[in-house]
Amino acid sequence: MKYQIRFFVFACVLFFCTSCATTQIAKKQTPDQTKVDLFFAERPSKHFKEVAFLEADGSIFHSPETLLRKLERKAEDEGYDAIINIQFSSKFWWPSVSGIGVKYE
Repeated sequence: MKYQIRFFVFACVLFFCTSCATTQIAKKQTPDQTKVDLFFAERPSKHFKEVAFLEADGSIFHSPETLLRKLERKAEDEGYDAIINIQFSSKFWWPSVSGIGVKYE
């Protein structure tokens, strides 16, 4: 009986901890703060060529803005001019951000 009560309390605590919802916001940086153009839902007005799929993963302690900066640095290192179709997702508790690296023609 004693173990059943402990198990029930443990199950309730586990259920409570896993049922919480969180909301996070990643603000788009202004053009003077970044060397790579960032596009979430729109497309660049310049002609471009899609070059590569980019993805940046983080741990549960990374904010969306940190992941976005990480993705931007990766694109800058590869020499891309912009990232389009930026999307945030998570795999279990591990957040990630992805997009398509493009070069202007």
